[in-house]
Amino acid sequence: MEASAVVLDRRFAKQLDLASVGTKMHLTSPTGEVGTWSIQPQLPDEDDLRAVAGPLRDIVMAPSTAVSMGAVLNSLHRCVRDQEALDTRVKPLQEAWKAFRKMKYFSANGWTSRTEGQVELLSDREIAEHWLYSDQLHFDLDRRAQLRLFDEGTKLQAAALWAKDACILVRAVRACIIDLDERRLIQAPD
Repeated sequence: MEASAVVLDRRFAKQLDLASVGTKMHLTSPTGEVGTWSIQPQLPDEDDLRAVAGPLRDIVMAPSTAVSMGAVLNSLHRCVRDQEALDTRVKPLQEAWKAFRKMKYFSANGWTSRTEGQVELLSDREIAEHWLYSDQLHFDLDRRAQLRLFDEGTKLQAAALWAKDACILVRAVRACIIDLDERRLIQAPD
C-alpha cells in the first residue's frame, strides 16, 4: 500500500483529467499561413513524468518485488474469501493487469538492436519501457539504439500513456484493497 501511495501522491497521478493524458491533441496553425496546420499531442510536464516513472517501475516492471502489481493481485486473490468479491473485483483487476503490457495506442518504426540496424515496429508500451530503462533509470545502450528513430515527443507521449494507464490501474487496485478490507473480506491465507 505504501508503494501505491508514493505513486498516487505524485503530481502526474493527481491530474483531474488523467485518463486523457497523452491522447489529447492540439491543433495549431502559424498566424497568417494557410495550409500549415499541425497536430501535436498534449504532453505532461517531463519532470512530473520522470517523478512518477521511478516509483511505478517497481510496481509495473519488476515482477520479483513484493510490491509488483502481479504479486499484489495474486496475494489479494489468495486472501479474499468471498467468491462474489473475487469474481467482480479481484479477477477483473487481474485481467486488466495481464492486458496492461499488451495494450497499445500506436506503433512506430524502431531499430531492433544497436548492431543489427534492422527496423521493426515497436508499440508505445515498448517505446516507453525502452525510454524508462535507457534514459531514466539506467544507461542501456541497446535500448537507446532502439529509440534512435524516435523524436523526444514520441518517446514522451509513449511514456505518458504508459504512466497514466499504470497510475489508473494502481489507483483501482488500491481502492479495491481498501474497500475489501473495510468490508472485512480480506483474511490471512491458510
